[in-house]
Amino acid sequence: MIILVLGILYIGISPKVFSEEPDPEELEKKHLVYVEPTHISETKVDGEAILEPYLKRRPEWGLTFAAGYSTYEPVHMQPSFSNQDYKAVYGTPSIGMFEGRVGLKKNFSGGSFGGELSVGGFQNDNSNVNFVGSVLNIIPIAVGATYYLDALEPDPFYVPYVSGGAYVMIWKETLGQNTVNGSTQVAPYINAGVAFSLDWIDHRAARISYEDSGIESSSVYIEARKYFASFAKKDPDFSNDISGDIGLRIEF
Repeated sequence: MIILVLGILYIGISPKVFSEEPDPEELEKKHLVYVEPTHISETKVDGEAILEPYLKRRPEWGLTFAAGYSTYEPVHMQPSFSNQDYKAVYGTPSIGMFEGRVGLKKNFSGGSFGGELSVGGFQNDNSNVNFVGSVLNIIPIAVGATYYLDALEPDPFYVPYVSGGAYVMIWKETLGQNTVNGSTQVAPYINAGVAFSLDWIDHRAARISYEDSGIESSSVYIEARKYFASFAKKDPDFSNDISGDIGLRIEF
């Protein structure tokens, strides 16, 4: 259902995202020729032409893709194969959660606002085999809305943002040949963070990325996220203490 809704939304606005060119028939009637803007500034840094400021070149709509790492742990979850709490059974996982995100946003003079779909993967197989020896796998799927304060400067070095939405957890806990699994009801989450631009590091690379691939900006983000427990009593408690997330985001 989530993917279907996003697909309909994408199809509905994709012409605006990927094409700002006027109607060729209208141009022909007016005897005009469309010249695509290059957004390359006359200003040069170390002899290299650079891009115009972000606010001047970005289109009305934008697409974002991100990949990141999270310290998320379901510290309030009750393990299926033990009466001990999560930390007593699983301790600290060998590695945290990886997550991918795709977003669609509307740019305007006060910033930008959009929707985002994220999918992650978490595994904790760090339980003591002499004690329990179970393995926990979780796939969080979240849909939310994000507001970016990305119009504070013509070429912002940092962009604060806040977001919130709903998530479900697809989970499986295994002990030997025994498996308990399921998916939770929809529950809320919130997060806040800051994205730091990478474009200033290499102006030439930023310009080439824009010309060749249409990349408007690239940034590193740092954020804090809070998952709340599902309201369904049958669901495990996958809420967390606030987790820290870091990753790379690219905007087209």
